[in-house]
Amino acid sequence: MPPPRPYPQETATTADDLTAALRACAAGRYPLEAGTDLLIANGTFPHRDDFTSRSITARTSISDGTTLMAAIDRDAAIAALHADELPCSDLLTELTMSR
Repeated sequence: MPPPRPYPQETATTADDLTAALRACAAGRYPLEAGTDLLIANGTFPHRDDFTSRSITARTSISDGTTLMAAIDRDAAIAALHADELPCSDLLTELTMSR
């Protein structure tokens, strides 16, 4: 079990907000940018509460205090996938299984 989070989790209000927050968090780290772009390009995952509620953590940037940033918790996505709690396409299975 992960340690308690020191700040309350924030939520993106729309799929577009979530997409922007995911890209902001991955910016400059090319493997993360690529994986994030694949999930966004799929067009499904930012709209799915069963994915976003357990696999996305969102917070305001500490550097500017205004930019919403969101990260994908890969371990949570893999756990949900293995527990058959996250029905999905081959894309997510492929992304989560390639370490």
